[in-house]
Amino acid sequence: MSRTDIWKFVAPLLFWLMLDRLAIALIDEHLLSARVFAAIPVMPGIIAEASAGFWKLLAVEIAVWFLICNAIAWGAKAWSRNQIGGTRLRLLTIAAWIAVLVPCVDGFFAVTDASNESRLFEVNQTPITERHSRRIRRIGFAQVDEVRSDSPDILIVVLESFRHELVSDEVMPNLASAAKQGLWCKHHFSSGNATSHGLFSIVTGMDATWFDTSLRYTPPLYRLFRSAGYEIGFFAGHDDWRKFYMDGFVTPGHFDEFAITPQNRLASDRQAIQAAINFLEPISLRPPRLAILYLYITHAPYRSYAKDRTFRPAAKDGFLIPYSTDVVDEVWNRYKNSARTADRWIGSLLSDSENRIVVVTGDHGESFLEDGTIGHGSKISPQQNRTPLVLVGPGLPRREMNEPTIHSDVLPTLLAATGINLIDSGATKDSLEPLFDGFNLLDVRKDALSSRQNVTRDYLTNDVRLIKDF
Repeated sequence: MSRTDIWKFVAPLLFWLMLDRLAIALIDEHLLSARVFAAIPVMPGIIAEASAGFWKLLAVEIAVWFLICNAIAWGAKAWSRNQIGGTRLRLLTIAAWIAVLVPCVDGFFAVTDASNESRLFEVNQTPITERHSRRIRRIGFAQVDEVRSDSPDILIVVLESFRHELVSDEVMPNLASAAKQGLWCKHHFSSGNATSHGLFSIVTGMDATWFDTSLRYTPPLYRLFRSAGYEIGFFAGHDDWRKFYMDGFVTPGHFDEFAITPQNRLASDRQAIQAAINFLEPISLRPPRLAILYLYITHAPYRSYAKDRTFRPAAKDGFLIPYSTDVVDEVWNRYKNSARTADRWIGSLLSDSENRIVVVTGDHGESFLEDGTIGHGSKISPQQNRTPLVLVGPGLPRREMNEPTIHSDVLPTLLAATGINLIDSGATKDSLEPLFDGFNLLDVRKDALSSRQNVTRDYLTNDVRLIKDF
């Protein structure tokens, strides 16, 4: 076997094994899998989101691969007296590739979590396209009927990759204190495990199964609150909405004020917060305002200010991703430290909650290897799909809800909390569904929440799972 044979036959196999190992560490799937294939259309966005720790690890892996291949190639000289014939070498290489790829192919066609997976079945077997069209028209026909004269401002704060465990006196005392004074949904889920699905559900009141319909371009939250006299603003320290197909509902045309900046560590979040505060400044004679504030801080690599790094030992800047189980606690501490910084920011935003409604939630959750994956967007699981929901402000009850709730509940609840009544003119006597998928949490029975058919979705596939199954 010559050095050329090593680079021609052995090196590609070793390189594949290296990448396959990284894929398993990240998403608990082989490189040759349905999920990886499904990720190809959004690969530019995923690459843009990759942290420095991932690129550092990839560079180390490639360097190690190169050194191993070189060592084997130089060692091939010692085997020169026992040359393997070209035909035999090719057969051995084919056999090795088959041995490596067979488990991948077997998993490629397997149904993931088939025993736990639930899908939406259409009412009365009506074709899905016809039902979608009827429902979308009905939502489009809905009009504001009655509005309060003293409509409060609304601030919706969406934190990236936000786990429900963070809402505690130990980690986020400001938010935890507010949660005890307002409506605290303790068993809440995003409508998906990615930002696109979570935000979509908040602004439409619908499950993420509707993401690929025209509702993505005409979110009812914007239309209805504007009809009720509200001015609407969007503020974010991030600007990759188009890469993940969110520019249909996160675009300047929907808002009276639209301020986004490229992600720049903590500075871009601070800019977004200040812009939202300025927008909500109580200027005399202005109409009520609704602001959506998206904060990136709790996304990997989980940055924080030095004074908030109370949980130790914590992973250092540039920690490697994917990471192993022996450093999970350090990464988790780093994540909690980022939530401490976020909590100080949120504390200032909550200071005026007596006069405005404040909603704090996450776009989705985050996995730290509990479900075999790192991050989000790769598997339906409690870690990736669950996130907290806290609502405080005038007219909101002091209540802890342990029944399952979901992002689609936010819009109907805000309409009720602000006294906005709708005319559902598109409804007929045969209508079997409510206008929105979500419920008004201010007026809903516990058994209705526990028995409903709302689902949470997987980003890379069309898989869904009933919330009540969790």
